[in-house]
Amino acid sequence: MYAIADKYDVPPLRRLILQRLEELCDPVKDLDDFVAVLRVTDACIADRALWDILLPKMKTNITQLLLDESFRELAMELPGLTLPLLGMLDQIEFVKVLERRKKALNM
Repeated sequence: MYAIADKYDVPPLRRLILQRLEELCDPVKDLDDFVAVLRVTDACIADRALWDILLPKMKTNITQLLLDESFRELAMELPGLTLPLLGMLDQIEFVKVLERRKKALNM
């Protein structure tokens, strides 16, 4: 849905999808779905707004995620995921991500 909203430039739909992703996508409650969202986001979405929501969720739950084989496999398949996640360890970069996320939600 987000890719369609982005392609056809529908900001209200993009905001709605970002809000719902923020609310519903939870690696603690449903790790399999979270990993599936990561895969789809990597494969289909060029926009960074989704990653700005997903990366902090990964950082917050990294210990639990690393215990899961499907997440570890995903991390190995997507080396581009590792660098941004490591960047989250830098507080300055984390603030930049949050600012981009706020802008995306307030479009």
